[in-house]
Parts: sequence; C-alpha cells; structure tokens
Amino acid sequence: RARSSPLLGASTTMWRVPLVLRYKDDTGLHSQPFLFASAEQRVRLPIKGKLHWLWPNAGDMAFVSVSLDETLLAGVISSVCDLAAGERVALVRDLWMEVRSGQRPIASFLAAFAKLLDGEAPYDVLDHMVGMLRAIERLLEADATAAPALTAYRAWVASHLQASYRKLGPEPKADEDNQTRERRADLLRRDLSPLK
Repeated sequence: RARSSPLLGASTTMWRVPLVLRYKDDTGLHSQPFLFASAEQRVRLPIKGKLHWLWPNAGDMAFVSVSLDETLLAGVISSVCDLAAGERVALVRDLWMEVRSGQRPIASFLAAFAKLLDGEAPYDVLDHMVGMLRAIERLLEADATAAPALTAYRAWVASHLQASYRKLGPEPKADEDNQTRERRADLLRRDLSPLK
C-alpha cells in the first residue's frame, strides 16, 4: 500500500492497511475484514452465486483511496443506493483523486459522475457532489480560454440536476422533511450557474 499525492506523486514507503471489504452476492450483504501487509495480496471471498458489487473500504474508515477496475466500478455504480452515504462520498472523492493523479481521464470521471449524480440523494452526498461541481465550474471560469468548455459544462450540469431542482422548488413545503430542506438549501447556497 503506497502513499501517494496528486501533487507529490507516489511514495516508496509501504504501509500495513486494515480494511473491511463490503460486498453483495446472491445471498445478501456481507463484510470481510482483512489486513493488507504487502505490496500485492489476494483475498478469497466466500461468495455465493454472483458477486453483484464490492466496495473495499466499508464505511470509509481506512485512510486510503480506492481504485476499482472497470468491472468492479460498474457494479458499484449500478448498486450505488446499497452504499452508505460515506461510501458514496468516498467513491466520488477517489475517482476524482484518480483524475488528479493522472490515472483516469476526465471524460471517464464525468461518465461515472453522471451515473452517480442524484439530486435526491442524502444531503451529505449531494453536498459533496454539488460542491465538486461548483469547484470545477470555478476552475473553468478562471480560464479565459475555456469559454466553450464552460458553456458545455454548464449544460451538462443542468441536464443532470435541473429536474431535481425544479421538483424541489425555491420554497419549502409545509410537510417536507429536513433532508429535503437541506438538499434545497445546498443547491441554492452553492449557487451553481446552471441552476440560477
């Protein structure tokens, strides 16, 4: 387990990393603790039937970033509602870390992000994702040569969030719960241009 940074690159220092692998097979959800103590290790899971998805950092408890191959990533994305809120945040964060470290093309990240973006997700998940969208928008705004990309990006954001925003509406309803109020407040507070 090597330590790495998008700014400093990879370190040669190796670390022992305790992880809890969470996965779903035909019999349901399972958790399997494991200690990674060398550069490469294989883990044999007692899978019954088909492996539907696997997330290697249950609860996002370990201080690691996760890099999934395309098959595992597709499985997690298709069953993202099975993940805990913290795991959904970690999935987006780790995909972005791959972009910043040059391991994943931005187009691949946006394709995955589009499938994960849900205007009706729990507040902490939506807060993280909308914050990331606004951060990307600011980067494009600061680049005088990026006007076409900024226009395309804002259209992309609108196509994925505007329906949820319109469903929420600008004013709270008398019978709505706190999660709904917080989602609306987050979209308004972040002031994403496509949602103005």
